[in-house]
Formats: sequence, C-alpha cells, structure tokens
Amino acid sequence: MVEAMVAIAVLIVGLLATFVVLDGSRELTTVSERKQVAVHRAEDQLERLKTISFARLELASTPVCPTPCPANDPRTQVTGTNYDWDASSASNPAEPLVVVGATPNPDAITSHTTWSDGRFTGTLDVFVTAAGTDLKRVTVAVKLDGATEPRRPILLSTLVSRQAAP
Repeated sequence: MVEAMVAIAVLIVGLLATFVVLDGSRELTTVSERKQVAVHRAEDQLERLKTISFARLELASTPVCPTPCPANDPRTQVTGTNYDWDASSASNPAEPLVVVGATPNPDAITSHTTWSDGRFTGTLDVFVTAAGTDLKRVTVAVKLDGATEPRRPILLSTLVSRQAAP
C-alpha cells in the first residue's frame, strides 16, 4: 500500500512538471508569434515605402508624441525636427526629419497609424530622415497593443539612395 502511494505521488509530481513545462512553452510560443507578426508588419511597410520615389519619400508632418508620452513610444526619439534613429549609441547623431515642404505631395507618409490583422492590433510609426545628400533613412517602428512582450517596439531601418530609388 505504501509503495502504491509513493508511485502515485511520483506520478502526480511528474504530471505537474509536464504541465508547467507545456504552459511555459505555450507562453514562449505566443511571445515569439507576437514578435514575428510585428517584424512582418515592419518588413511589409518598408517594402511598400521603398517603392516611393526618392524625391517624394517624405513625411506628411513631424511626428509628435502625445502628452504624457509613454516611455516605450518610438516618437520619444523625436526632438524638434530631428529623429535619433539609434538611441542606444551616442556615436550616431540624430538626423533631420524629411517632412513635406511647400510643394504638395500626394505620396507623403503618415507618420503614426494603427493596424490590426484580426488577431493582433498595434501602432506603426514611420520616420524618414536625411542621412546624407543622396541618402534617406527610413525607419519603421511597430508596437503591439496590450502586450507584456515584446515591451519595446520592433524597429527596422533601411537606407534609400537617390540613384537606387524608383
């Protein structure tokens, strides 16, 4: 009888450990899926933006963070008319944002939009900066709503040259 009780106790401990591992695995899978959705959204946006001609690749207005601005909002990296595309490094200075001038531009990019794919929702921020005379840096930041992970936005950036643009 004692042996049967010990065997049952060992079996119960083993089953509980299995459930804990499965639950942790499910949680990690969900986090991974959320990150992948954000990366995919950012990649799609970058590909779409790369089809705009170099001269028309500009923001409709300067991005402004609401007050109070959440600490993980990518618009916190905007100071005046500059965007700090690499806030983690002091060696890369902020670059001037490229915003529509006096000439109307129907292709001008809305800097802050919301999105939904049916399962997830979030915000998408676009920053276009002058990275040189013939270069523009396009940075896309995707943030998921209501998520504990990923806590920070997913950032993707690419350089577009005057010669390579369509």
